[in-house]
Amino acid sequence: MYFRLISISIVSLCVIAFALQNTTTVNISLWFWNVESSLALVVIYCIAGGALITGFLSIPSIIKKRKQISSLINESKILQDQLSQQKKDASEIKSPNEHNS
Repeated sequence: MYFRLISISIVSLCVIAFALQNTTTVNISLWFWNVESSLALVVIYCIAGGALITGFLSIPSIIKKRKQISSLINESKILQDQLSQQKKDASEIKSPNEHNS
């Protein structure tokens, strides 16, 4: 918990320092769209946009892995049940033999 709090604090301080040191305004033009903004904000928005795109593109992989994990858990339960049944059957087979000896 403390590691996470300290990490978030350090990252926050770095972002604040970056924003304070990069106050230069830049002009961004894309087709008919022109925006003038702080360099720090542009970089932060680009990083956030990249993180969002990466998150959205990884969703199918995450869903596939969750389905695979669920399938493996179900298969494991079935195999455990089969093993328990075989152990029970083996103990029943041993029991009559022990009585005959």
